[in-house]
Amino acid sequence: MAKLKKTVRQTVVPIVENVVFIAKPKQWFSEVNLKKGKEVKFPCGCK
Repeated sequence: MAKLKKTVRQTVVPIVENVVFIAKPKQWFSEVNLKKGKEVKFPCGCK
């Protein structure tokens, strides 16, 4: 199992409070599906 790295960025979102972004291991990039990522629809209608 890949070890997660340190926090890259963090922010505060009113509904969920703290949101932390971590760098993903290089091995995971091969599993990213850019087409599916572009098709994600958020309930709020935001992008």
